[in-house]
Amino acid sequence: MDRLKIVELKLDKSEVKEYNDRFYQQNPFRSWVGRYNGNIEIESEGRFDDDENNYDEIRFRIYKGNEKISNKTINEVNRHINSVNEEVIKNNESLYFVPYGECKRSGQRIRWNIKVRYKSIEPFADKENVVLWRVDKESILKEPELEILKRKEYHLHGGWSYVVKDDWQRILNEGINKYDAEKSKAAYYLIRNGYFVPKNIYKEDIELILQAKGMKAKTTKRTKEIAYEHVYI
Repeated sequence: MDRLKIVELKLDKSEVKEYNDRFYQQNPFRSWVGRYNGNIEIESEGRFDDDENNYDEIRFRIYKGNEKISNKTINEVNRHINSVNEEVIKNNESLYFVPYGECKRSGQRIRWNIKVRYKSIEPFADKENVVLWRVDKESILKEPELEILKRKEYHLHGGWSYVVKDDWQRILNEGINKYDAEKSKAAYYLIRNGYFVPKNIYKEDIELILQAKGMKAKTTKRTKEIAYEHVYI
């Protein structure tokens, strides 16, 4: 029996681009979301796995939103990269770590170790965030009152399912500031059920918070101010 012959086709750059556009490569990636405004340091160390013998080029790309901020390459000659980047980051701004291969052969194994650390934090940058939310994602998915915090996502082997939005805390903070009725509904549902720790509390919200703790606030006709004693939240 004749052995099966593997045919290789030589493509020029325009043909390679055409094939890549039509049959795009799906790359696994990781993401990181900033919690504060400030300056961060990104330490990145990438290499081929110890047991890997396919040294086709791999590019380690880092994006801040849609902006590419780093693009390091390993190949047969340079099998290891190590880099440190400093960036300005905002609260809820995302970093994406995406490896790209040449797709000449499948199954390349790499190791990419990433460390992100804050070097400085902007003081009072989150002054609009009046509470710290203390609710896990499983609880969010179970509650019908929190639909605005969910979105549908397709999984290859499991079909469609609900997941929690990446910016769920921002949505709740906007609800506290009464920018949107649906957002406020979700925010105050969590407050009524005690899923928060207060930071800054508006006077008109104190009574609601006390009710969530099973306490009653008293008002006086003369001052119309809410009075309470020995409240620990």
